[in-house]
Amino acid sequence: MGSWYQTVRALAQLWSHLFTWMYPRGLWLVAGHAYLLLETRGRHTGRRRVTPLGYVPWAKNLIVQPLHGKNSDWVLNIKAHPEVTVILGRKRLRATMRVLDNDSDRREALAVISSSWTISGLTARKHFSLLGMGGSERLESVCQEGDRLIILLEPRQVR
Repeated sequence: MGSWYQTVRALAQLWSHLFTWMYPRGLWLVAGHAYLLLETRGRHTGRRRVTPLGYVPWAKNLIVQPLHGKNSDWVLNIKAHPEVTVILGRKRLRATMRVLDNDSDRREALAVISSSWTISGLTARKHFSLLGMGGSERLESVCQEGDRLIILLEPRQVR
């Protein structure tokens, strides 16, 4: 790894820790409609891990995407322990993770993402080579790409 990557990664980790600390202390008032905190259990240690993520609401569920790949730590953690806690503003929701691997579900989720004006929707459009501008052919091609995970968080109860 080059020094540039190590610097960027260190800054991203610092920002993530700062955001995670600030969110329950009032940042949710500003960022609560664009970001959530995902609380997982570590796949090796079993310790509590908290990750800030952008999300797109879909019916009563939440769509999140690992923009840094399917081997992101939080993705591997929820694959090992699919029961998570979602902190969304003042609410703490128990949720179950489900990877959307059915083509029709992926297509529908991508259509929701491509029409969303949330931070996560805008980021996904940029990350997926302007999904919204590609029309149905681009949507279909992104839908077929197996390395693009789309994760649905299905909340069960409010605490």
